[in-house]
Amino acid sequence: MSSTTQLASITDSIAKSLGKLRRQINFWFLVEGLSRFSACVLLMFVLDVYVDWQFNLDVAQRASMLVTLAIPILWVTYRYLFKPWFSRLSDDALCLEIEKRNKHLGESLINAMQLSRSTGIEVKHASSNMVSAVIRQGVESAKQVEFAKVVDQRHFFWNSALLAVSGLGIAGGAISVFVTTELQTWYKRNILLRDDNWANHEQFEFDGLENGELAVPHGSTWPLVVRLLDDVETMPYSMEIDVRQSGGTRVELPERNERERQFKLTLKQITAPFEVRARAGRSHTDWHHVRTIHPPAVSSLDLEITPPAYSGLSKKRLPAGEGPYYVLKGSQLAIRGRADKSIAAATLVLGNSQESMTLNGQDAFEKQLGSEMVTASTYRIELEDHQRVWNPSTREFMPLRSSDNPEFTLKHTPDVAPSVNALLEGVGGMVLTRARIPYRCAIEDDFGIISSRLKMEWRSDTEGSQTETRTSDIEIEPSNPLAKKLAFQDSVDLSSLELEAGSGFSLEIEAADNDNVSGPKSGKSTKFLLRVVGETELRDNLLRREKELRQEFESVLKKQEDVLTDSEAFRAGLLTDGEISADQRKLLMECQHNEKLLAPNVVTIATRLSAIIVETQNNRIEESGGPIEQRLGKQIIEPMRKLGEETLPEIIRQLDSVRRRLDRVDERESALSETISSQRRAIATMKEILGFMIKSEGFQEAVNLLHQVQQEQRNVSDLTGREKQERLERMLDKANKLDTRKIDTTDKMPK
Repeated sequence: MSSTTQLASITDSIAKSLGKLRRQINFWFLVEGLSRFSACVLLMFVLDVYVDWQFNLDVAQRASMLVTLAIPILWVTYRYLFKPWFSRLSDDALCLEIEKRNKHLGESLINAMQLSRSTGIEVKHASSNMVSAVIRQGVESAKQVEFAKVVDQRHFFWNSALLAVSGLGIAGGAISVFVTTELQTWYKRNILLRDDNWANHEQFEFDGLENGELAVPHGSTWPLVVRLLDDVETMPYSMEIDVRQSGGTRVELPERNERERQFKLTLKQITAPFEVRARAGRSHTDWHHVRTIHPPAVSSLDLEITPPAYSGLSKKRLPAGEGPYYVLKGSQLAIRGRADKSIAAATLVLGNSQESMTLNGQDAFEKQLGSEMVTASTYRIELEDHQRVWNPSTREFMPLRSSDNPEFTLKHTPDVAPSVNALLEGVGGMVLTRARIPYRCAIEDDFGIISSRLKMEWRSDTEGSQTETRTSDIEIEPSNPLAKKLAFQDSVDLSSLELEAGSGFSLEIEAADNDNVSGPKSGKSTKFLLRVVGETELRDNLLRREKELRQEFESVLKKQEDVLTDSEAFRAGLLTDGEISADQRKLLMECQHNEKLLAPNVVTIATRLSAIIVETQNNRIEESGGPIEQRLGKQIIEPMRKLGEETLPEIIRQLDSVRRRLDRVDERESALSETISSQRRAIATMKEILGFMIKSEGFQEAVNLLHQVQQEQRNVSDLTGREKQERLERMLDKANKLDTRKIDTTDKMPK
């Protein structure tokens, strides 16, 4: 036998002891790994159950939780099971650990093991006896040591205890999965990832559930109310509502209302169906489907107005979407429309009142409104669906109503009273008791005139006198009983009224329309106020006005002379300078402008003088063709009109011709000379007319004085006559008294 074989046989006992120690260590690692693994599994199990029980995770959250909890379990498995199991301890490592625990061995054990494995070549330089002695010494020392004490028995005990406890916990949990409902739910939710719900104590539920569903109007802002059940006393401090849609799940926080024992979440612009669930602690509701219902809406609306019969107007369709609509009082309204879906009812809301509308078929509705219901107000149409929704405020189901309710507004077109435009012709503010008052009148109404009348009022200045009124109807042609326009002229003869001088007199024309709904309405003309005066006062007034017009004409003459002076100055400036300056051009423009202002003034004065003539005729001071008309008309008014309508406009044209020929010397001089000549002739005519006006004033003053004398004579004669009559009455009265006394004396004498 070789020396190497002998050395190996010597250390077999050590190798066997090391092998036994290796198996003990592997078992120790196995117990430790299993204890860690079972403890980790148990901890993750408890944690997963607690989290899911407490927070009621959804599928995605549970899947994430499962993956998260698997990570530490896999790490513990690798760290404490696979890694120690597949790591083999060498003999040398075991020897070193034994020598570490047994200091008295020194290095004899490790030396013996290493020398026993050495070949002959490795120990050829050492004495074989010495090698054998070292090995035997190591073996002998090893026999005195217990290799099993290398293993930490206390740690092994705790690992074993942990393994036992964890194993019992896992076994109990596994058994509970098959026995208890809660862990069965956990297994289905967290291992199988199914959508089962925890068995929990129900504390609340959504209001308005019908067959497990909620219905809300499409496109609306709608409240979801979670209410505590009646037998629940404690209200959760907070709650979460899960809203699950196709895009994912979001969590909303509702408002807490302790007084109503409810939570309310208001969702805006609901346009798609979704699912909803309420959670508070470990209590939660089931997932409920929320479906949207499209409220009914008006797809077409037709409004037809029928005006009142008196207007004579035909039916009219009101354009949809416009307004407000103006209608006459007494009109009737027909409303017809269609909805975009089948409806259960249609209501017309008018102010605080509601009127049911008639349904024609499934989606058509109509309503006829009489004249008493067509008022100036806003009308709204509301539709009612066959489907119902939950009303959180009343806590009952109600029919779904339209949200976009069409409205239209009616306003009354005022049927105004007839327009009466009257004008007095040929009278001023003063009239005589025998005057004739001509008037012209035009009456207009939108629909028809049924009557018109002339109303007169007068009152004497005498103390205690009363206002007297007289009316007379103005006939309407029988062929046109409802005329919209009337035009007529007539006159009022004051002599038939027996007025006194000093009375106040008023005149107006009234007209009534054919409005039989809110009328008839009456229109009035301007009320003309006149003063009844004596002839002397009227003549003095006419003379005063004639003098005022003469003064105005003198002013026109003065202005014409000023224009002539400026024209001659302009001509003189041209002869001196030869060239036209800016000031000269300006002077010519001023001449033309001032000339334009004179013609209208002259025509106005002539018109006002003509009015004096007409006024004398209407007051019957003289008849047509009398002295006043001859004096004023032939000598003053006719030449004055010719002056204002022909002569002065011609001068204006001549000045304009001069302005256009300023740069042509020959033509300019000729036109300017002709213009100045025309101005001089016009001034001469004005002076002639002014002379006649002065003569007329003097003659009129004489006539007025003569009339005043005659009036005074008549007054004296009237006073004399009245005095004679009074004296005669007194004499007769005295004679009657004497006769009476004689009769009385005779009767008293004795017979």
